[in-house]
Amino acid sequence: MKLIGNTSDAKLYQEQYHIIKDSIYSIENSNRLQKIELEHELGKKEAEIENQKLLFTKSIAQLEAGNSQFIIWLATGFAFVAFLILYLFKSRQSKNEAIYKIEIADLQGKLQALIKNDPESFNFKIKDINGQLDQPLSEKEFEVVKFIFTKKSNVEIGDELEVSVNTIKYHFKNIYKKFGVANRKEALQFLLAPA
Repeated sequence: MKLIGNTSDAKLYQEQYHIIKDSIYSIENSNRLQKIELEHELGKKEAEIENQKLLFTKSIAQLEAGNSQFIIWLATGFAFVAFLILYLFKSRQSKNEAIYKIEIADLQGKLQALIKNDPESFNFKIKDINGQLDQPLSEKEFEVVKFIFTKKSNVEIGDELEVSVNTIKYHFKNIYKKFGVANRKEALQFLLAPA
């Protein structure tokens, strides 16, 4: 494969690089926003805990006369509330981490497939793509969609799928319409964009 002086391939790789870079940047921004939201929630919970501590301190001062039973119940309640807050925070954090791992793995798979230039290596499922569309793709259109990631011409795609070039053009026209795009580049961006 000749790389020197091949500007069309360089341009395609540059466009693919920017698409992937934008996807990763979007995920990083989403992660930062969720971190800020979690910190804000944590700040609110800490303020609530401080409020509870203040109430607890006031209650102890009022009950110094010997009402130890009430103090035990109050302390138990406070401990339960603190434990519940901690549990909710940790479970939400674990859920977010799992979602991020899945998104990263998906993007890595798409990136590897993009580098391989192999339509069969893409792990897209027709139901996932159709879930984003008003009009679902047919099985044949889905087969053609896989070739959006390759540099193959309509003739080469037609030969591989054993159909005419006009049939491939017809499928691409329908795919573009369903995706709301005008060309392969925009269709590629549609498929690589986070759902």
